[in-house]
Formats: sequence, structure tokens, C-alpha cells
Amino acid sequence: MGTPRADPGHPAGRPRRRQRSEFKARVAREALTGQKTLNALASAFGVHPVQIEIAQWKRPLLDARAGVFASGAPGRREREQEQLVEHRYQEIGQLLAR
Repeated sequence: MGTPRADPGHPAGRPRRRQRSEFKARVAREALTGQKTLNALASAFGVHPVQIEIAQWKRPLLDARAGVFASGAPGRREREQEQLVEHRYQEIGQLLAR
């Protein structure tokens, strides 16, 4: 008999869609406003409601919101780290030039 093949017309028969982070952020922001229900947002954006609420979209945005206003935001730390690395490379270059 063999193994059953997936029907190309059925959702399980197609490959998973990978959403871009910008798209996820936009959908999550819309969900946070509370102006539309999750089902309305899911229909408007063509995704499943579980993806918006629970999975990986709305929850990380809620979890990270306090960190946005924290002192020493990641952007500042990253710039300081880059400056330190650049300084170290300059020191290495000076040592090799001797």
C-alpha cells in the first residue's frame, strides 16, 4: 500500500511559512493596542491566533518592554563593547608593527 502522500491543497501539505521579525512586531503591536480581537487580527494578517498571543510574538514584546527604558540599554553596551574591541585591535596592530 505505501505511505500516504500529503495533499498539496491541504495546509499540512505545504511548507511552513517563516515570518519576518518586522511582520511579527507589527502584528504584536496591533495585538497590544487591543482595538481588534485576536481572531480579527489573525484573519487580517493571515496567521493563526495562537501565533499572535502565546507563541513567539506578543509575549516577547510584553516581556521586553521594561528593558526598553532601563539604564544602559543594549545599544549603549554594544557600542562600548565595539569601542573596546577596536581599541584592542589598535593595540595589537601597534605591537605587531614593532
